Amino acid sequence: VETTSSVVKWSIAYLLHYPQAKEKIQKEIDQKIGLTRTPVLNDRQQLLHLESTIREVLRIRPVAPLLIPHLACTESSIGEYTIPKGTRIY
Repeated sequence: VETTSSVVKWSIAYLLHYPQAKEKIQKEIDQKIGLTRTPVLNDRQQLLHLESTIREVLRIRPVAPLLIPHLACTESSIGEYTIPKGTRIY
């Protein structure tokens, strides 16, 4: 439940900060769905602005605070940093 409410809160915050995105989404829903029914899951393919906004919110504010930890299989380097084999990576 917390993850769903968190995404909804960030989505609302994003739309308040970018009212032009909200207007595009509303226009898209009005044109492709109409005023006679509410959108359903199958409508996602038609609602490109809505889908991209949801994905952008999830990109900016992911549901999980950190990714699943992995271990380095071999010693590697990133730039000037050496990552020893077995190091936990996020």
